[in-house]
Formats: sequence, structure tokens, C-alpha cells
Amino acid sequence: MKEPLHIALPSFLAVAVAALAPGCYGAVPPKPTTIPIPAIMPGARIEAVTNTKTEIEDVEKQAVTCPAGHVEGSPACVTTKYTVREPVTHTLTTVSYGGESLSRAQLEVMTDRDRDRKLAELDRLSHRCERANTVRKVGLWLGVATAALYVTAVATQDRVFTYTGLGTLVGSASSYGYGYWGLGGKQCVEADDLYRSLEVAQHGETTMYGESEATLVHELASKFNSEHRATTARR
Repeated sequence: MKEPLHIALPSFLAVAVAALAPGCYGAVPPKPTTIPIPAIMPGARIEAVTNTKTEIEDVEKQAVTCPAGHVEGSPACVTTKYTVREPVTHTLTTVSYGGESLSRAQLEVMTDRDRDRKLAELDRLSHRCERANTVRKVGLWLGVATAALYVTAVATQDRVFTYTGLGTLVGSASSYGYGYWGLGGKQCVEADDLYRSLEVAQHGETTMYGESEATLVHELASKFNSEHRATTARR
């Protein structure tokens, strides 16, 4: 009589997780959107203009009332929300170059002197990531095969499926791990982070709101003007 097999799924999964968890990496990121910018003109400056306007608006407020012996935050306290009309000041900043209005995205591209170097680095990381992903897919398919063999081993109580499943598990972990450590799969994360820092197409607004935005925009414009003034002087 064939001795029953006691196959624990957690044992299979524990080995898989231990082998694969350090090597999580994803798909190759796309290329950042090309942002058209005006031609750089000698002596031209980025002009940032900030204005404030005050308007009477509805402002939501709240008042907290607490019974004796209780402080704010106690369940016994009652919060009352109400609206009042009061003056609100808004800060708006616009940017232009050579008389042409600039979007926030164009400003970021024009003021990033290292952008070309970063794009080249993204290409390098993406190439390594793509190469690693080929091996990664093999590892994932072997992982699927491992799961199927586990189910078959439990259903048939056949040791052949058990040992074959363990073999595919080792192959899956090895393939996935080699892609991560040997072929640069870990650089997929670096590539994705770099892509996110370079993708600025979502900043198509030509009016920036808020004091913090105004400060940042003026700093970027000042940096650009200083660098290009120095470049012009050297010529």
C-alpha cells in the first residue's frame, strides 16, 4: 500500500517567498513624454511673475464644545461645522521666456541641465531591465507550473509530482533570482524611479497656485537666468 504523502502548501510557499521576495522587479518603464520647449536665445531670460488676489469666499470652520471634565478629542465633545464669508488671498504665478508663455512642464525641462544625461541613464537602466525581464518571465511560468504540480501531487499522492514540483520551484527561484541579481533586474526599480522624476507631462498648467509653488518657480527661473548669463559671458 502506497504511503500517503503529507505535502504542506506553506512549505512550498515558504521556499518560494524566501527565494523570490528580495527580487521583486517590474516592467520596463516607458520613455518620458517629449516636452517641446522654445529655442534658447542668447540674453533671453525666464520671467516669473507672481500676483496675489483677495476675494470674499465661503470658508468652512468648526467649533468643538466639550462638557465639564472633558477635553477636545473626547467622544463626549460635540463638533459643529459652519460656513463664514471672509477674505481669502490666492497666490498665482505665471512664467514666460522670450515673450512666450511657459507651462510648468516646460519650465522643469528648461531648468534641468542634467536632463539629457538622465535620459541616457534611463535608456541604460531600461535596457538592463528589459534583458532581466526575459529571464523573469521564465521564472514566473515555472512558478505557475510549480502550483499546478502541487495540486496534482496532493490529488494523486504521487511522489513523482512532488519531486518534479520541487524541481520547478528551484528553477523558478533560480531564474527569477538570476534575472534580479545577475542581469540587472534590480535596476528596474531604479529605472522606474528615474522615469517618474523625468515624466512631467502632467504639469501642463501655465498658472501655478500657492506660495510654495511661487517660491519654487522663482528659484528655478533665477537659476536658469544665472547659468545662461554666465554661459553668455564666457562666450
